[in-house]
Amino acid sequence: MSIPDRGSHDASLSGGTTAPRRLRARRHPVVRPSSRRDGGITLDKFSLTDVTDGEKTVYPASTTRLPGGAALTYDRQGSRGSAAIQGDGRADVYATAFESGYYDVAVDYSTTTASDVAISVNGREVAAASTAGAGTWSSVVRLHLSEGINEIEVGSNAGLSLASVSSTRAAQADSAAVKVEAESGVVAGTASVGSLAASTGSNVSEGRFVGFLGNGAGNTVTIPRAAGFQAAGDYDVVVKYSNAEVSGRHDYNPQVVDRPLQVSEAGTGQVGEGYFRYTYSWNSFWERTVPVTLKTTDGALTFGSDGHFAPNIDYVVIAPARLGDVTTTGGATPPPGPSTSPSPTASPSPTTVPTTVPTAQPTTSAIAPRATASARTVEQGQSVRVDVTGLRAGEQASADLRSEPMVITGIPVADATGAVSFSVRVPAAFAVGAHSIHIRDAAGTEFAVLPLAVVAKGQLAATGAQVPLGAALFGVLILVAGAGAWVLRPRRSLS
Repeated sequence: MSIPDRGSHDASLSGGTTAPRRLRARRHPVVRPSSRRDGGITLDKFSLTDVTDGEKTVYPASTTRLPGGAALTYDRQGSRGSAAIQGDGRADVYATAFESGYYDVAVDYSTTTASDVAISVNGREVAAASTAGAGTWSSVVRLHLSEGINEIEVGSNAGLSLASVSSTRAAQADSAAVKVEAESGVVAGTASVGSLAASTGSNVSEGRFVGFLGNGAGNTVTIPRAAGFQAAGDYDVVVKYSNAEVSGRHDYNPQVVDRPLQVSEAGTGQVGEGYFRYTYSWNSFWERTVPVTLKTTDGALTFGSDGHFAPNIDYVVIAPARLGDVTTTGGATPPPGPSTSPSPTASPSPTTVPTTVPTAQPTTSAIAPRATASARTVEQGQSVRVDVTGLRAGEQASADLRSEPMVITGIPVADATGAVSFSVRVPAAFAVGAHSIHIRDAAGTEFAVLPLAVVAKGQLAATGAQVPLGAALFGVLILVAGAGAWVLRPRRSLS
């Protein structure tokens, strides 16, 4: 991937560019150094994102912040490693959005009775759903997320066990948002339309912007309501802006200034505001989202600041905070009782291995498989518990120990809830160092890698804390069934 040349560049200009590429299943050189003799660019980072059918990002409950009494639980069959949320408790997910736009946000959870789930984004409640009874559920809603980090909060009054939250880009829905060039609005007071030539290297849209906003209530730009944001409700206003203001002088650190911007609705008054960071150059335009709640259907939107100067504005994108309703799928857990299904046909020949559960046809799980370990560090000769959930009923998981080639057998099938637990005993002579547990589903797809550090016997007791993982992670899997303990032996099958 080469970065397009946009002419001469301001030495202080920072920013980025996007270059779509179709990649085949092979290795690709992603970045090619500049051949220009005047230095070209200094590359900070690059991101590779699937823009075809959406790239799903999963945030397990164990990675969330849990305030208000919410906590991870490991004692509930079928939902071990989930976050128990009820009342004031909630799970805070810090989700990354590659670009501003619409994403399908899925909340995967289980309940023991009829319950509810509430979803908020960046402090504003945007969706709610309910379940009719006990079961495993997935509630999905299409939400507008801002470029960068978004705080997604999940709560429940009646209570639920949260397994994970995920986001999947839904770029086809971006047509619901309305982009308005700032220079097409009505400017007032000192506000005026400026222009930037292509030779400046600016990323300004259509070469123009509105500047000298703020520093007084009358210095504004006003955008009339139009199709796409004529209804009252919650919206995100994405502002493409520049701000290179500094205050005073310093020998090595610029005294940067965050500029304020206020958004007002005719007939309502101020409906949103935000502070806009330093962008290094007046030619460099970044994004900042301001959430607003509009009360009218025809009140024009005015941008400015009755105090300090506001940032220059290239354009704004006005997007409904949510598209459509929440969709909840899954299945209720049937009450216990005698089975009405026919008994399995007896084997024509006797067997010496007792069968306690007939082989079941795997059923579809409402959530993705996941695994958790009771500890990340364990002493030689001690045990660690591994919990797997989200499998299909009757599904057979598989595993291997990769640091010392070993096939592990004897893993039981998942129970009716798609869960299975294992007690793993690390041999007293097992190598000290960093290892990892790899778990695969019945199709052979690896869905979990659990890091596990093995330390010398007595070391945890001496330090009173877990020892951090080492630098290298070698693939390890120690998966064993039931309540019994298993001993791992290098280069041998376990059964």
